[in-house]
Amino acid sequence: MKKNLLFAMLIIVCALMLFGCDQQNPSKNSDKVAKAEDFESHFYQSDRYTIYLHEDGLTIDGTFINDDRKSIIDKVVVSEDMDSPHIHKELNNAKVKVKGDKYIITADDDISLEFTKFMDHIIVDSEGMEYIRKAKE
Repeated sequence: MKKNLLFAMLIIVCALMLFGCDQQNPSKNSDKVAKAEDFESHFYQSDRYTIYLHEDGLTIDGTFINDDRKSIIDKVVVSEDMDSPHIHKELNNAKVKVKGDKYIITADDDISLEFTKFMDHIIVDSEGMEYIRKAKE
């Protein structure tokens, strides 16, 4: 009897631990579905960059800060011959494709940026930087 009770309690504890661990990583089992329309009439802003998709392409504004935190946008906008940390980049022919909870933004011929929908108003790039959706005014 004691063995059965101990075994049942062990199963319950393991199940609770597994459920708790699964809830701590929401991007792993995200039920958020990315939609290209999420970029219509909105822009996304991190503490460094603002990305804005429009008819003519993609605009990236912001400030490059040289520290340990990185963004996928750093790879697009940072160059060796930068005169200023202030960034303004216009990319042509931008399109948003979606796959599950992922947004893939392609522009020009060789630019590809991937973001994951984390919450209804937050996307995260592959480097872990969060961008919050704001309404265009």
